[in-house]
Amino acid sequence: MTFSQLGGNRSFADELPEYWQSQRDFINQLGNQACRGSKSDYERIMGLAVVEDDPVAKNQLGWIQVTPACTDYGLSDARMRELVREAATQSYPIAQFNLGRYLLRRHGGNDVRRQEALCWIYRSIEGG
Repeated sequence: MTFSQLGGNRSFADELPEYWQSQRDFINQLGNQACRGSKSDYERIMGLAVVEDDPVAKNQLGWIQVTPACTDYGLSDARMRELVREAATQSYPIAQFNLGRYLLRRHGGNDVRRQEALCWIYRSIEGG
């Protein structure tokens, strides 16, 4: 199965179960403001991610980092990948999809990494 067969960008996915969706809506609002340059909203997301270990916030930091139109807050790519992997291991489906997509794009020719990527994507499809 190829990435394109898996449906593209998970950020536009159907709503998640309420357990995730309410936090996702809240964090997305903060993320949109942070993307536009609100340092206080960025710091709030960072606090939720690091201090409160919130997987939705961790994934949002990844989105801010990889979105060219967003303000650059200096988060390293390595730290961003670490946060998204943590969110994926915390069963956040969107982070699982994002991690799988990253692994496919970065290591698609490596059979072991491709298998890992597909495992993450399938977990995201199953809801975490």
